[in-house]
Amino acid sequence: MRGLADENMLEMAVQLLCAAGHDIAWVSEDMPSVSDAVVLARALREDRVVLTYDKTDYGSLIYQDGLPAQCGVVLFRFRGLPVPAQAQFIASVLASEAVDWKGSFTVIRTGPVPGA
Repeated sequence: MRGLADENMLEMAVQLLCAAGHDIAWVSEDMPSVSDAVVLARALREDRVVLTYDKTDYGSLIYQDGLPAQCGVVLFRFRGLPVPAQAQFIASVLASEAVDWKGSFTVIRTGPVPGA
């Protein structure tokens, strides 16, 4: 997979993904403190899926502001899971080449679903 890990993505998750052979660029290293709109534009330009913990901004940019998201966005939400387990979970979820994340806004969460 070609991914663009948002600045808030765990470094351990980025390292695990890279070690597994994924092409992951990380905003924290390449362009810290840029806006999410700039991150989304880069993902589109470089054909990368955005990987993020940011539950608000990407949804607003795509669904309210109408910015294109053909690149795909994968939003991770964790409750009560320690950081190493989060990183392992992210790496295992993204390990499958059978899943095409492009063109979708996908929310992956652990723990109870609010309102369920």
